[in-house]
Amino acid sequence: MRIGIDLGTTRSAVSIVEAGSPELMVNNEGDRLTPSVVYFSEDGEEVRVGKRAKNKAKNNPDQVIRNAKREMGEDHAYPIDGVEPTPVDVSAEILKQLRSIAEDYGDGSEDITGAQITVPAYFTVDQKSDTRAAAKQAGFEAENIDLLHEPTAAAISHGFDKNQNGTVFVYDFGGGTLDISVMEIDENEYQILATAGDNHLGGQDFTQRLVDLLAEEIEDEEGVDPLQNDETRENLREVAEDAKISLSGHEQTEVNATMLGMVDAHPIGITERVIERSEFEDEVSDLLDDAMAPIDEALDKARIDTGDVDTVLLVGGSSQMPAVKERVKDRFGFEPTQMSDLDWAVAKGAAIMADQDGDVAGESFACPVSDCDETFELWGKLADHIDDHSQDGNDEQFTCPKGHCDASFDTKGERDRHIAEEHDIEGGGGGEGPIKTKGILGQSLGTDLGTDKMDILLPHNTVLPDEEGEVVDESAKYTTKEDNQTELPIKVYQGEHEEDRSKNEQLRDWKVAGIPELPARKPVVEVTFAVDKDGVLSVNAELVKPEESKLDDDELGKIHVEGGSADGRSGTSKQQAAGDDD
Repeated sequence: MRIGIDLGTTRSAVSIVEAGSPELMVNNEGDRLTPSVVYFSEDGEEVRVGKRAKNKAKNNPDQVIRNAKREMGEDHAYPIDGVEPTPVDVSAEILKQLRSIAEDYGDGSEDITGAQITVPAYFTVDQKSDTRAAAKQAGFEAENIDLLHEPTAAAISHGFDKNQNGTVFVYDFGGGTLDISVMEIDENEYQILATAGDNHLGGQDFTQRLVDLLAEEIEDEEGVDPLQNDETRENLREVAEDAKISLSGHEQTEVNATMLGMVDAHPIGITERVIERSEFEDEVSDLLDDAMAPIDEALDKARIDTGDVDTVLLVGGSSQMPAVKERVKDRFGFEPTQMSDLDWAVAKGAAIMADQDGDVAGESFACPVSDCDETFELWGKLADHIDDHSQDGNDEQFTCPKGHCDASFDTKGERDRHIAEEHDIEGGGGGEGPIKTKGILGQSLGTDLGTDKMDILLPHNTVLPDEEGEVVDESAKYTTKEDNQTELPIKVYQGEHEEDRSKNEQLRDWKVAGIPELPARKPVVEVTFAVDKDGVLSVNAELVKPEESKLDDDELGKIHVEGGSADGRSGTSKQQAAGDDD
């Protein structure tokens, strides 16, 4: 069984396709969404995930980690006595929990064979690599891990069993990230045209503004700072989150929390504090501006304007805020489409993709009707074909398309459930064929030349390969600056600022090692950057043997690449570095 996973900043979910429809699995608390929160005991022996971790936050806040997704791609650890988990470690624990939910699903007899894990389209190559590393740490086999952009997953979920064609602008505003994709949809093919976003902007930032507002009022009235106490701070955050959500459906909300906690032996509470929606929107006006800025960036990258967009799809809990919806509407000039299951859409899309990569993929279904030799890639298409035969014969029954099975049903839904349960064939959806996604490099990749400039080697919108094992690669030749230089640093940057590399995001460093000791500019190193279908980077290098060189094959073979991602892999680009610079 392949599963779909929405690894979210604030909440995560695991899903499958069951009886032809994507469904979220329920965790031990009876919820479909699991908080992306992890607790580590001081000795590292106990790890809790989800609500059980949140319950520890009031008494052990320094041992509870939230929002690790925002820090993927960064090389640091969380300081907990006795253990120092990294963002990859935290994400791995969340993925382990989601895997456990899937393993316990139904009668528990299904083996987990792989996963489609969603990531923001605007994630860097390092962040994608870290996500893959976390999945491997959680027990998934490397070859069975696939990454899927969150906006693409949402669009797939929205278009499942629908004829959704045209240019779609997906605005995915979640708890911790803003992710935008522009895509062209033609039947079951999803071509990404451009991506944009902000990996450090989400609903929690809006919640924090309410926390700060209420905390300041309490301090003015009571003379104590409620944020200095762990329990009070955690309770105030919950109150602010509830108020924010309430304001999405009401013009005002009243906060009543008579006992938030004790600060310096002083009881702290809030009574009958009415917050108007307009007051809240004033407090977050700059965040709203920030949330709109990537819209134009995405349109510019796609080389289209608002008039070329057929559908605007709002996804993620933060897109429910009226001010967000109104601003998006004003920008495009028409009403955006709000998904009814916006908190579940990404997970459902991941399940649909995971399912078609499992039992359905590669299987051929032959028509069981006599004197008919047609075959179909999807059982849904075969079922439709059989229905046509039945209608020709005035038979109103829906027949199982599986050979040697003569079951028939009064409704298509009953027939679909039968196929899934009895024949272990799920998904397909009756569409025109398997869903295909064509991804792009969301941001340019390049390096420096020992100057302040960035040399862009792979520009944004570079089309990624379709198949597992394929890469898009570029090579460039470099040399050394000093005599006997045995290493060549490779600094990778991601962004669009060619004139000032410092404005781009610097990714993990790589270096070419094992270069033979030769005079400056004599060794010629050919470095190859390769990006796979998931947008994950790998770097390789080889020494080009000059014609006059007396180097033997053993010396040439000593050269190797070190550093890079937590996954030991990486992306695509070309560089012209000449050695150490700063």
